[in-house]
Amino acid sequence: MLQVGFYLWRTLWPVRLLPLYEFPLDIGPLQRWALAGAGTVLALAAAAVVLRHRCPALGAALAAYLIALSPTLGLAQSGPQVAADRYTYLAIMGWAVLAGAVVAGTAERPWRGALAALPVALVLGVLTWRQCTTWRDARTLWARVVAVAPDNAYGHKSLGDVARDAGDLGTAIAEYRRAIALRPLAEAHMNLAAALAAQRRFDEAFEEYRTALGLNPRYAFAWTSYGSTLEDAGRRAEAIAAHRRALAINPDLMEAHVNLGSALDAAGQSDEAMREFAAAIRLRPTPEAYNDLGLLLLRLGRPAEAAAALRQGIALRADISVLHLNLASALQRLNDAAGAAAELAEAHRLDPQRAQSGAPDAAAP
Repeated sequence: MLQVGFYLWRTLWPVRLLPLYEFPLDIGPLQRWALAGAGTVLALAAAAVVLRHRCPALGAALAAYLIALSPTLGLAQSGPQVAADRYTYLAIMGWAVLAGAVVAGTAERPWRGALAALPVALVLGVLTWRQCTTWRDARTLWARVVAVAPDNAYGHKSLGDVARDAGDLGTAIAEYRRAIALRPLAEAHMNLAAALAAQRRFDEAFEEYRTALGLNPRYAFAWTSYGSTLEDAGRRAEAIAAHRRALAINPDLMEAHVNLGSALDAAGQSDEAMREFAAAIRLRPTPEAYNDLGLLLLRLGRPAEAAAALRQGIALRADISVLHLNLASALQRLNDAAGAAAELAEAHRLDPQRAQSGAPDAAAP
């Protein structure tokens, strides 16, 4: 009920807009937005009944609005938001048509009503253009969110993700900590753990993973991320157990199959590793899965199959140097000197520093 009134008021007064609005920590039937939503619906329903003969379109617009909004009202929660501006676009169309009809119907001549509405349309068009600049890229979007709503934890978490993707771990860690200070987000704890692990701060990382999993014990991706960090810390048996726990929760989690396959391969369990890589590729083919499968096949002395797997990875993304480097190794074993030289040259072009090693590389972005 909260969202029903919220979207109407945001449409009438479109200021301080955000891509998503987090659940209020004090959410409940007596929360102010919930009361405002209930009051709005009751007032509109009463107006539709009273004006059903003079303005039957009012009831139709209200019904269309409620039907369009119904999938977003939180009966099946699909994110951290209680509301999001994008959900208004389709739902508000009925009201827009009704407003246009009222303007056209109350004017002595319809064209005069259209002309009178033109300045409003132009102003709204300019405001829309300005708002669209917020969506230029992830950094711009989430920086705008925390500028408008400094207490938006998901905004700080997302700024941390942007920084981590850019390799700025210090900023990422700071943003994740800001998010966590505002509200307990399992995803923020998990991503903070991954950033700390990248700095080899394993004890701190493990603590964050445990907190994330305490908040959401069925967070499959957190389990496999935890497993990868355990592997990096040399705790392979625990890593394998964590990946298996992730797959017990979500058997279709491609990343967990890849991570488990890599851990099993490192443990010398080649057959099981092969099955995990094959399962990952069936679920969602990725360059990483093909790279790991190719390396395993190389170690098993099956260079032709390795070359085929690596070529499939390159077909998905040709700009990853390690795939070319590993394919060169496979071609060398197949006595294809010209092909190997061409792949080494491409690997060097993409990443000169890594290609200088000339050895198979397990790291694939």
